[in-house]
Amino acid sequence: MKYLKSFIESNLVNVDHDMEKIDRTKELSEEEFLEILNAKCKNFSFMNDLLWRGKPKKYDLEIFEPAYRNTKGMTFVNFFNKIENNPDYPVVRKKSLIGGTHKENVERITEFKSYMVIPFDDSEIVFCPIIDLMGIQDDPKSGKLKDGSPVTKDVFVKVNYTKDFKVPTSEIEIIRSRYKLRGTRATGYEFFTSSPCLLVYDDKINWLRNNI
Repeated sequence: MKYLKSFIESNLVNVDHDMEKIDRTKELSEEEFLEILNAKCKNFSFMNDLLWRGKPKKYDLEIFEPAYRNTKGMTFVNFFNKIENNPDYPVVRKKSLIGGTHKENVERITEFKSYMVIPFDDSEIVFCPIIDLMGIQDDPKSGKLKDGSPVTKDVFVKVNYTKDFKVPTSEIEIIRSRYKLRGTRATGYEFFTSSPCLLVYDDKINWLRNNI
């Protein structure tokens, strides 16, 4: 797993100072959180494959609301800009929450403790064939894969957050094999979604277990 790098090492955080700072999450009380969970996240269960996001802690319980980030994109920027308004690509990366399927590797890359991510029912989620999408990019300027081929939608798998949700591992592994990508399914996959999500800080997860 030597290819895994932290945000600092990868220079992934590149703030756009020309943009107004946008706060895409807000604090929820326990009562507010459970009310939204019961109304909008009926497909969630701890038996589902769990999703994670590493970021500085603000609150124990949060709601993510899609909006443009005030950081500059670093990965396949031209591709994602080109498809931003294409109805065939409904998940807009620049508005998305980005996370991963492997808790420990998410925390290793971001260097923060993680939040558990609970998407709203039937949210569209895009999965990448690697834990850090930067790892398959040639360089930010070329916008190509490391083997020199152009990036297309075929590099990603889009699914909905349904009841008994499972990460589409078989489909992702076919892509990983096709492009001869490093890593294994054990290292996890990156995901992004431009749909609302609930966020539960790591230290608050046991509380949630005891209240659903």
